[in-house]
Amino acid sequence: MSGETMNPDKALNPDEAISPEEEFQWKLDVRIVEALETRHHPPIPPDFAARVTGQIPARRPVRLRNALLRPTHYGHWTMVASLVVLAVAFVAMAFNNFGRTAAGQIMEWVFYAQLVTLAVWLGIRRMGVR
Repeated sequence: MSGETMNPDKALNPDEAISPEEEFQWKLDVRIVEALETRHHPPIPPDFAARVTGQIPARRPVRLRNALLRPTHYGHWTMVASLVVLAVAFVAMAFNNFGRTAAGQIMEWVFYAQLVTLAVWLGIRRMGVR
């Protein structure tokens, strides 16, 4: 629709007449296109930015709470408790000859993997590597 005007009186075929509904629809389309193609510049008062920033509440200073909070060591103590439970499980399996069955062998290897993982994790944390 750029540059061309729409004329509701001019049909595509000169022998063809336009019904009143088609003419209404045509005029409505023309008004919609004209409304969409017009640029509107809403008036913005010169003190608009100052008024908006004046309505924003002032920021409170941020306090450092790290000095007040102590780090918790729940994960560390959970890992230590897991190591103790694994050691008790190894002793219990050794006395019951549980490692002679296939399920016992699999469970022992899973426990060994857990033990090694926890020991490495605790060792890395103790050395300060993260």
